[in-house]
Amino acid sequence: PVIFAHLALFAAAFHTSAPMVPIWPGVAPGSEGKTAPERWIDGATPDQFHRVTDIHKPSLTIYLPPKEKATGTAFVIMPGGAHKYLVVDLEGEFVAKKLNEMGIAAFVLRSRLAKAEGSTYRAEVESLADVQQAIRVVRGRAKEWGVNPARVGVMGFSAGGHLALMVAYTSGVKELSPESPYAGVRDDVKACVDMYGITDLLTRQATEPDGTPNGKLREAGLFPDKRGENIEKWKLASPSHYVSKSSPATLILHGMA
Repeated sequence: PVIFAHLALFAAAFHTSAPMVPIWPGVAPGSEGKTAPERWIDGATPDQFHRVTDIHKPSLTIYLPPKEKATGTAFVIMPGGAHKYLVVDLEGEFVAKKLNEMGIAAFVLRSRLAKAEGSTYRAEVESLADVQQAIRVVRGRAKEWGVNPARVGVMGFSAGGHLALMVAYTSGVKELSPESPYAGVRDDVKACVDMYGITDLLTRQATEPDGTPNGKLREAGLFPDKRGENIEKWKLASPSHYVSKSSPATLILHGMA
């Protein structure tokens, strides 16, 4: 809370000069024919942070620590935004720079969004594939960026936390593993940090306006299917259903500020 209160002071002046790289060579699978540019939703409603949406060319924004501080550890960061947009300052660049201070390389992912206006993407398909591919890109270019390929983790916020858990727990699950142009490069991770992300769509509760769970089951909003109409699809997109003894070390943070 202290870190984010401090970061909030700088939100209104957000601009990034960090380099960006595409994660897919050519057109991302599932984005054929989609050429509209990214669209920014500026702050002020409901806050002063900045959101980007309409993402069809997924990318990584690169934040590397000073060489004298670098530990070789890296995190791929997934900002939140209800799968509608990405809060790339508060839950992206600001976090990345804090990690850099600790000698950790950070890569902020702009992934495709399942609930953006008019979107045909799916969280458990295209969005998850983008996270998997981002991890492969970091590993594939590890030497260039000073990263130890054995020390790559993921961190996500809200909807990004959902994706962080999904990629952490589903490595090797055939129906959730797309082909990669990085032949032989793994997408498993050493650690996962989930900041208030969904763990199980089937048991997720609705909340009161103040954020307090009210005991009523909440519809996912990710699919047109209701809970009882397609339980298997809901399970497919629920990270907790993939937990095993080989799952990576995980830190889950929820709560009220």
